[in-house]
Amino acid sequence: MNYFLISVSNRENLDLCIKHCLAGFTDSINGVWAFCEINEGDYVSFLYAAKAHNLYRVLEKVAYR
Repeated sequence: MNYFLISVSNRENLDLCIKHCLAGFTDSINGVWAFCEINEGDYVSFLYAAKAHNLYRVLEKVAYR
């Protein structure tokens, strides 16, 4: 079990992540790395404006394109 901070770029993206309890990753090598590194059972928080927002347990990993 690991803990990750997922950085979001603006308040609108933070609000969307919180509203839907989903994390979005970029379509880049860094986004793929983050998606692969986080596993079911891990914990994540959203990082915005130098603050961690909420704590979620990863129940399922799904990739949408």
